[in-house]
Amino acid sequence: MKAILINAKERKVVAADVRPDPNKDLDGLRALIGCDWVEPVIVGENLTLWLDEEGRLKLPQPGFALKGIPVTFAGNGVLLGGDANRVKACRAAAEVVALGVTWLAPEAVRPPEPSQFFVLP
Repeated sequence: MKAILINAKERKVVAADVRPDPNKDLDGLRALIGCDWVEPVIVGENLTLWLDEEGRLKLPQPGFALKGIPVTFAGNGVLLGGDANRVKACRAAAEVVALGVTWLAPEAVRPPEPSQFFVLP
């Protein structure tokens, strides 16, 4: 399935092919990202970014930001169409996606914020 790999370690955005079909098996996504656990993040209409679920726990590592998205990402990511329930091929071109990527050095990628709990009287 056509995808876009955002490789933060090599600072490259390239077209990729995810096999096997991510609707049936996530092993192809895990291999491209370089992780054990993947998570989807909806970044646009019919556009999902798949990431290492534990990426911010594996610091230091480089990351990236996407133009128009108010959060940053740790490690590599894979852009696909659809959503977490039904993955589709990515229709964007790698060259176009690359124009909206800002690379982050390892020291710029922050760990997750600690959870805050409040007790109401």
